[in-house]
Amino acid sequence: MPPLLRTLSLGLALGAVSLPVAALAEPVRLQLGHFESSVPAMSARTLQTRTLAGLKQALAENPEQATLLPGTELEGVEVRVDATLARSGPKYKLVYTLQTVQPPQLSHPLSYEYASPKLSNKGMVAMAQDILAQAATLEEQRKKQVAEAAPPAVAAAPAPAPEAPTAEPAPRPKSRAERIAEMQAQEAASPSSSSSSSSRDSDDSYEPELRSKPSGRNKVDLGLAAGFNSPSGIVGAELEFRPVEYVGLNLGAGFGAWGRRLSGQLRLYPLGARRASPFLEGGVSYNTGGESYLKSGDYAQYADLLPTPVATASLGLRGALGSHLYVVPRLGWGFRLRQDNVQTQDGSELNPLLDIAADLSQHGGFLASFTIGVTFL
Repeated sequence: MPPLLRTLSLGLALGAVSLPVAALAEPVRLQLGHFESSVPAMSARTLQTRTLAGLKQALAENPEQATLLPGTELEGVEVRVDATLARSGPKYKLVYTLQTVQPPQLSHPLSYEYASPKLSNKGMVAMAQDILAQAATLEEQRKKQVAEAAPPAVAAAPAPAPEAPTAEPAPRPKSRAERIAEMQAQEAASPSSSSSSSSRDSDDSYEPELRSKPSGRNKVDLGLAAGFNSPSGIVGAELEFRPVEYVGLNLGAGFGAWGRRLSGQLRLYPLGARRASPFLEGGVSYNTGGESYLKSGDYAQYADLLPTPVATASLGLRGALGSHLYVVPRLGWGFRLRQDNVQTQDGSELNPLLDIAADLSQHGGFLASFTIGVTFL
């Protein structure tokens, strides 16, 4: 053979040998199945959407690894992925369960624990890579078991032979208990996904433990408020404590047109703790009262503004700004619980002009306020 042809033949042979085995294998056909979540901050639908986005991003880097099939597809699915997110002590536990669709049905869990249910995009992509790798491994194990369970081919006996050779008995199919025991033995021989995921929890580059909680999850708010007919006055301060994420106890103190104002409010957060959390509020404000007067030349009349309680009801939205700041806009209505709260000091009839001025100073009717402050604990 000429040297040139020998060189070309040797190069082609080496190139064929160096082809990766993964290039010859078909990508595993993957489908997202049933997702459950008992955590209000991360619903099952949101978890499924985040998982799908992580898988797509992981496949963008390695599209030959798997093929994603829509949830409505009934044929051609090889591995189905289910997920469950729940509270586990002080942390949140996310478990992906991978199961082959064709018999024998093999399954494998991937378990992760986090300090917060709000997972980063980086964490979702890393978990998606685990899912793709484990799905390919699981389907390969299933195909291997099918091949091992198939009976060997029997060669045909020659026609003139008096006796046909007997075939070896087919190996007995493994029971489900035997397959599970075999899988557990394989997992014991190699590092488990759960242990690798636990080590990732301690790695800040994967999913860091939150040094400070999102302000939607803090329990104490302290802020400055300004408004019109608001429970904390024209200007004042508010302090709120939330023993649980759905209930808040709010105390306000400030200065209004009817003297100093103290208030206590009960807030209900229907959606719980989140970045933007609407609330319903009801309570009572107490106005300490003061003095008003009217002078015109030699004429003067003084009136006492008597202490007055006011019931309030309002709607608002608590918005978290990062980890330690928040804002609260609020709209509502005040219902004055005392009507005869103006009295002249000399017992004379109240001057109409002074009566109008006192009426405009009353705490009641439409209310609006805006609060900004810090949140902690």
